[in-house]
Amino acid sequence: MIALACQIVKLRDRVRIWKQTALTLENEAKSARADAVARTEADRKRIAGLTEELRLERETCTETADLLNRESEKVRGLSVQAQDQRSEIERLRDEAAKYKTERVHFYQREGIEAKKRMDVEEERDALRAEVAALQERLRASITRGDFAQMEVAALKSQNPKQHPVKVGEWVRRLVPSPACDVGTVAKVVHVDDDTSEIEYDVKRIDGQHGVWFAKNCEPCDPPATHDTPAGKESAESALETEPVTDEIKVGDVVEVFQKTGTCTFETDVGTRGTVLQMEDSCVDTAPLEGYLSPKGNHVALCDVRKVTT
Repeated sequence: MIALACQIVKLRDRVRIWKQTALTLENEAKSARADAVARTEADRKRIAGLTEELRLERETCTETADLLNRESEKVRGLSVQAQDQRSEIERLRDEAAKYKTERVHFYQREGIEAKKRMDVEEERDALRAEVAALQERLRASITRGDFAQMEVAALKSQNPKQHPVKVGEWVRRLVPSPACDVGTVAKVVHVDDDTSEIEYDVKRIDGQHGVWFAKNCEPCDPPATHDTPAGKESAESALETEPVTDEIKVGDVVEVFQKTGTCTFETDVGTRGTVLQMEDSCVDTAPLEGYLSPKGNHVALCDVRKVTT
């Protein structure tokens, strides 16, 4: 009996140990399952984040590829234009050489008077070529974007006045803005020099008001009007150029006699052209043989007058 009792006790101890072991294994299994679930959720979030990053990278690559394709198309277009221009230049050179040869033969047959005419025409052609080269340099400068700096340097060399100016004096714009171009002039109606940068309240010729920083403009002379000596001189000069009082229309020859509009440059004054079209307050012109043309062949209607050549 004692032996049986001992065996029962041992069995009970084993059962208790098995239960504890089973409970421990069950707890470990639950913990392992919880860890696995947590890791799975973290991995899911990480995968989702990587997927979103990949999508954004693909969109960025697509936009970059589209931009490169557009730029490549532009470059190809410019290359074709440059090739066409080179071909046209070569053709014109060949024609000029052919014409000059024919003209020399003609003058050889005509004699000394024809030779004098040839010298005059050669000088005329050289001047025209020089003008064309200057116009081409100007167009190239505008394309490169350094035209504004050229205008600033030219204006500075012509104007010794300094800031600050007084109320009633005039300033010229050196830096373009959405409201006005380089070269736009305005009258100062108020000066604020109490701050670190001088500011001017200005009124432009077209009646618009604005605020200009002194660093973006420079002092200048007032624009010519009929009430000033410069304006009277301009009016007298207009009479000498045989102005025509008829209304300007397409096909007329016009001369730029003043600079008041925002699309007219100071250097346009004195140039001429043939009217191609008229839009609102502006005129598009075609070059006129023997005369300099306005920059871009585009000026304000109020700044031109009809003339006879």
